[in-house]
Amino acid sequence: VNDNGLSLTVNAVAVIDLEGDMIYVNRSFLQMWGYYSDKDMDRDIVNTWLEWAVTASTLRYLNRYLQIHSGGVVKDGKAMIFIGESGAGKTSLLIGLSMMGLSLLSDDINLLDKDCHSIIPYPRNFLIKEDIINHIPQIVPFLNKTKGHFQSGKGKVWYLDPFLLGSGLYFKPSTPSEIIILERSKTPETDIWEASKAEMAIPLLKAVFNPVSKESDIMKFLPLLLREVKCYRISIGSLKEGVNKIINLLDRRR
Repeated sequence: VNDNGLSLTVNAVAVIDLEGDMIYVNRSFLQMWGYYSDKDMDRDIVNTWLEWAVTASTLRYLNRYLQIHSGGVVKDGKAMIFIGESGAGKTSLLIGLSMMGLSLLSDDINLLDKDCHSIIPYPRNFLIKEDIINHIPQIVPFLNKTKGHFQSGKGKVWYLDPFLLGSGLYFKPSTPSEIIILERSKTPETDIWEASKAEMAIPLLKAVFNPVSKESDIMKFLPLLLREVKCYRISIGSLKEGVNKIINLLDRRR
């Protein structure tokens, strides 16, 4: 990287290569983080922050879509969307479904086109935390193929390419077919049951995280979306059982 000009600008500049390695930072970037040189910099913390900064900038650009905090998989061009609080098990379930051959829309963000009522993929790597490995030890060989872990404030995290799991990402718009709310199970049992449209409305509204969208548009679109999909709740006591029940549900599609 040619340092002329970049080193003098007051704007913080960091350059990342296609492999995700930070190959250059300028003086303003170091000062912003309180470092004197790039040798002193904690690259794990900075890389984690940069990943979210890029995501936030991208989502601002995509603000015309309704942005839902959710995961999603696709089968036969139809999308199944999973909504749940942090720690409810979305990522673990999505990894399990990906290992069963379903294509991933996203593990954390889905974009809903309010004009054509379709799901727009937001492809990104799985963010793997240490507790997920306890639930799915089978992913350890795949993590060994990555470039290693980062150390975040919540422990070690890995970025796992879904293509390593064999299913990969889905890059085309898809038709929403099911919305499922994940709940923390208090027992070892796994159960899935149909939910009413009314009880699904509030959790879905809470999952929208771009309030810049016109509130009137959201209130018009969500009822239309719920009219077109089937709604379920699932309480997962066993990840294996949860994956199997979702697969069975997909197989029963008309």
